[in-house]
Amino acid sequence: EEKGLLMMGPDCGTAIINGKPLCFANVVRPGDIGVVAASGTGLQEVTCAIEKFGAGITQGIGTGGRDLKNIQIGGTMMLMGIEALKNDSATKVIVVVSKPPADEVAEKVIDALYNLVDEIKDKKEYLRLIELKKIMETDPTIISLIQDFNNAKNKYHEVSKYGEYHPDLKDVKLLLAKTKEALFTNEIVKEYKALEKVIQQTLNTISRKIAQSISPKVKYPNEIGLINKH
Repeated sequence: EEKGLLMMGPDCGTAIINGKPLCFANVVRPGDIGVVAASGTGLQEVTCAIEKFGAGITQGIGTGGRDLKNIQIGGTMMLMGIEALKNDSATKVIVVVSKPPADEVAEKVIDALYNLVDEIKDKKEYLRLIELKKIMETDPTIISLIQDFNNAKNKYHEVSKYGEYHPDLKDVKLLLAKTKEALFTNEIVKEYKALEKVIQQTLNTISRKIAQSISPKVKYPNEIGLINKH
């Protein structure tokens, strides 16, 4: 740890480092998913499943089960592996494969992963989204636009229950279209919706890659946010 070096094992015979399989690792395509695994066979299974479903691996770091089970070691290799993948610009998704750990070590690893999530929340896109949300919640003009749109939408739902022959249906449709256009052409709202879409697409991509690395039967959101059907 003092030298900043990663050590395989003991009880570890699998790794994929910079695209090169070591020991019992399989040859898999490169991609943007990094794996840190205490189980060598688990690392083999996960990386092969990821390739099977069209994705690829940046690094597959094997730690050995003793890394997590022994309190004195304290998950040192697992934590260093997570940190290394966090700092790897090619890695977009981090997968952790465990063996039964000591409780204290499990807490340390889980804390490290939560800290990683917190760092993602510090990214400029996410911070800007939160900033825009606060503006939308306090800006009188936007609040009024949202209220007008919601009122028109509720009115449309109420009228449309009676079918196309309701005498007010045409006027209500026009009002709904007008209030929707007024709301979604507001510059703050436009920027918010665009950022929201980008972040949602990223989350959908992560969900798909994680789901497919586990099983083809696991459902996940597709590109437009609908649940994938198998």
